[in-house]
Amino acid sequence: MLELAGQYLFNPRNRFENFSEVERRILGVTHTQQRLSPELLRSVREKFEGFMDPEGGTFCHTDARRSAAPPG
Repeated sequence: MLELAGQYLFNPRNRFENFSEVERRILGVTHTQQRLSPELLRSVREKFEGFMDPEGGTFCHTDARRSAAPPG
């Protein structure tokens, strides 16, 4: 089993024209069930929109994971 070790920002970059594209490409992926409450979704949208420019927004994100099992 893996647990989250941290989040590290670097390339690859993701470019989004609007939050609807984030919902489709990130939150709507089929390999993971995303369950955001309406309040959390509104908060994510507000944070996202704060980083937008007239052409959209560019974001970098990745997760690092490590084994939760003790070595050996």
